[in-house]
Amino acid sequence: MWAAACLVPLRHIAYRNTVTGGGYVFLFKHFQLAAKATVVIYKERSQIEIFFRFIKQNSKIKAFNNNSRNAVLTYS
Repeated sequence: MWAAACLVPLRHIAYRNTVTGGGYVFLFKHFQLAAKATVVIYKERSQIEIFFRFIKQNSKIKAFNNNSRNAVLTYS
């Protein structure tokens, strides 16, 4: 695997979604967080990425320069 050549120790977390049956594998540098907390964080992150992809594909915005909640609500 490519992770064997990594110079930083990595934590391997495997997760199976019981609803969809899909499996996910995560590699992390952080060892302090619980595995379940790490999976929840990345699940939320993927939802945020899906939201911004939707905004970019379905709006006429050329540039999005503000990260505040109010700016997102104004453009949507």
